Formats: sequence, structure tokens, C-alpha cells
Amino acid sequence: MSIFKKVPFFLGLIVVFFCLHGYVQAPNFLNSTDLLQAGLNVSIVFFFFFLLVYFFTRNLILTSFITFYFQIWYLFFGAIQDSLKPPSVFHFFSKYIFLVPFALVLSYFFIKVLKAKKQQWPKFVLYINVLFIIYQLVDFVQLFSLQNQKDISGSSVNFKYENVKQKPDVYLLVFDEYPSNYQLKKYFNYDNSNFSNCLKSKGFESLPISSNYEITFYSMASTFNMEYVKEKNDYQNHTQSDIGKRLKEIQNGQVFNIFKNLGYDIENNSIFDINNLPSIANNNRFLNGGGILLTDKIFINRVKKDLTVGFFEKFTSNNKLFQNLSTYKNRIDNDNMEEKLLSNLNIKHNKPIFSYTHLLMPHSPYFYDSIGNKIDFVKNKYEFNLNTEGFISYLKFTNKLIEKMVTSIKFKNPNSIVILMSDHGHRGLNDIKIADNDKLSNFAHIYVPNSNRDKYLSLDTITNVNLFRHIFNSEFNQDLLFLPDSSFYIKNKF
Repeated sequence: MSIFKKVPFFLGLIVVFFCLHGYVQAPNFLNSTDLLQAGLNVSIVFFFFFLLVYFFTRNLILTSFITFYFQIWYLFFGAIQDSLKPPSVFHFFSKYIFLVPFALVLSYFFIKVLKAKKQQWPKFVLYINVLFIIYQLVDFVQLFSLQNQKDISGSSVNFKYENVKQKPDVYLLVFDEYPSNYQLKKYFNYDNSNFSNCLKSKGFESLPISSNYEITFYSMASTFNMEYVKEKNDYQNHTQSDIGKRLKEIQNGQVFNIFKNLGYDIENNSIFDINNLPSIANNNRFLNGGGILLTDKIFINRVKKDLTVGFFEKFTSNNKLFQNLSTYKNRIDNDNMEEKLLSNLNIKHNKPIFSYTHLLMPHSPYFYDSIGNKIDFVKNKYEFNLNTEGFISYLKFTNKLIEKMVTSIKFKNPNSIVILMSDHGHRGLNDIKIADNDKLSNFAHIYVPNSNRDKYLSLDTITNVNLFRHIFNSEFNQDLLFLPDSSFYIKNKF
């Protein structure tokens, strides 16, 4: 036991606890690579901090205590901050103007008490070592119970494969937060009918559809599984673990499984992992998944997210290598997804294709104006990127991009089915407040190169959860029943 009084194992144990506990909380989307990468990254930070402190203290145990104090605030800053936010009555204390100075002042008294209790240091070392060993054991017990859980996926639908007569290529293009014409007129005073008419002239039919959820993860999980998210009890209190579940549900979506069983090749040009195909947008902050699901609340990432948008962008705007570390990654991901979709049109396939593209647009931030000029994101972050002018300009740019993509798909593959849709409607801007029900009013158009078009013209209002049920019925000779259309609102967003 004496070794546990002398050696500060807790410096490593706290890193293991951070990674292991993060995995236990969100086992459905974190993997060993995420854990190892996160653990290595924070360990490097702590190693250099330890060396810096030791340079001044010249005492290994005192340096270890100070480093441990730093580790707690660095790793769990976001968790501490979130616990103080509304509905907590202590929400003022969650503000940076209080929390950061408080941590610094507390560190002064922490070091002062340590120096006064030097004779107690072995007991402190023993206590912290044992405490974190117990934490590991608790998490390992939970980890063992998780191993018996099955992968999260939607319930299988009664798809009759023998009824399928034709297998056209299918292109699904999702444009994040693209509102319906109704929402654009009501809230933005903008008439988007010219673009709707343009799509109509290309053979597209408008679908009277709305979303079931106003959050992307939930909306796409229900769309790809053709069923509602299972946890219906309390959407108000969903956690990051729930987001991990939604991402896994998207990855294992029944729509992908059906196309795969039909002999389709799956093409992923999206922000999500689907089947065994990785996302183009790995570790995009928008997703809050993968490694970011684990590290989003550490101090540096929380500060980058809340306070320094503009600071990092200023130094990365002309540096492609470092743009992936800033908000510019959203633009890079959009460009990559567009490029991959268009380039794949030139590849000859021996099997039919189901292609899924999901662009983070016209979702903010707005990187282009209406004619395609790049926006000075740093200069216009607050003046342009969060108001109606910026959104409408980016929407016009998005329309031109959609037209370009649709024209290319139809030219290269005129007999394919093309679905254009959004995951949900617009949720509001600094100068626009949108009613909850209208946030679900989304954009949807479909092109089918056959006589089944009448089935879409006569379609009553449906929601995303029934979209593929209808497409499978109309285009693949199925008789899937529609689910009752319902809407859910998720207030506690991460």
C-alpha cells in the first residue's frame, strides 16, 4: 500500500477515467480509436503542463497535485459549466467572466493549503489514487454490462423483396435546415417559387412533407429507419448519449439495409457514417459525434466553440492545413461532398446505386453570397451570418448548387430517382423567431422517370418517417403501412 502513498498514479488514472467514463456514457458511437486519440492528446497537454510547473516548484508531489487540479478543470470544464446553466438557479456562475477567475483564485488557495499540509501529502496521494481506482472499477462493471447489448438499429419492416420489378438508381440529397416555401414567405418575406418552378420544369414534384423532429440527428434517424425514435418518454432531457444513439441508428438505418439486400451499392457523401462507410465530415463539430462526442466539453474546445469563433478563423482563413481545425471545416466538408457526388457520376457501376449526400447548407455559417463569392467570415460573423440577409443570400447560392447537382445527375443518369429534401425547417435567427410547429416545415421534391409520378401529385401531407415507406410502395411495388404522423420538440440541444 505504501507505493500508493508515494506515486501519483491519479495523473494517469484521471485520463483513463475521462475516456472510459465518456465511452460508458456514449457507447454507441465511440470506438477505441476515438478513446486512444483523445487520451493521447490530453496526456500530451498534461505532460507539458507538468514540466512547466515542475520548473518552478522542483517538487514532484506538489507538481502532481497542481497538475491534477489543472486536469480536473481542463477535462471537466464543460460538464461543470453545464451543471450551472439554466434551469439551475446558479446559472450566473456558469459564465466565463465568473467561472475562469474563480478557478484561478481557487487554485491559489488550493496551493496554499497544500503547502500548509505538507505532512498530509502521502494521505492525499493515497486517497486520490484509491478514489480513481474505484471509479475505474465502477466503469468497468458498466462496460461489461454494455458488451451484452445489441447494436442499435431500427425494427425491420416487412419488405417483400420478391415483389421488386425494377431497381433504378436512387439519389437522396439532403440540405440541412432548408425551409419550405410557406416558412420562407411567412418568416423571411421571401418568395422561393422561381426555384420551385425551375425544379418543376426539370420534372420534379413538390412533396407536402414535414419533419417529425426539429433536430437533425433525430430527424434522419427516423427517416432512415422509417419509424419514430424509441425513447419517447422525455425528449426535453436528452443527453449527448442520446445523440450517440441517434447517430448509431442512422448508421444502421433500415433504408440502407433494404437497398443493400436488393443488391445496391451504397454511396456515402454525407456527414454521417452509414453501414461500414465513413463520413466525409469526420470530427465535424456540427455532428458532435465520434471523438468530439468525448472531447467537446474539455476547456479548449468549449472556449473555441463559445468565445473564439473569429479568432481561429482569422489565422486559418488562408491556410488550408489548419482550416480543418476551425469553422471553415463546414465549408470544406460541403465542397468535398459536392465534389464526391459529381465525380462518382462518372464511375461505371455493375450494380444499382443508392447515393446519400447531406450538405450543411443553407444551415449557418454562410460561406458564400448569392452569386458564389466567398464571405469574409471573420469580418461578417455577427453582421452577416446570423441574420435574414445572410441566410437568404446563402439560400440563393444553395439553390444554384442544387440546380447544378440535379442537372448533372439527370444528364449522367436520366433514369434515376432523385429526392431533394431537408431534415427540418429553419429554427430561427437573431432577427427571426419561429414557432415550434413551423420549425418542422421542410423542403422536399422528387423526380421519378416513370408514370408513377401521379402517386406523388395526389399525396396527402406526410412526415419524414413515412417518406421511404411511400417511395418503396410507389417505386418498388411494396405495400408498407404508413405510421401515424406525429411531431416532437427537443428543447435541450447539445
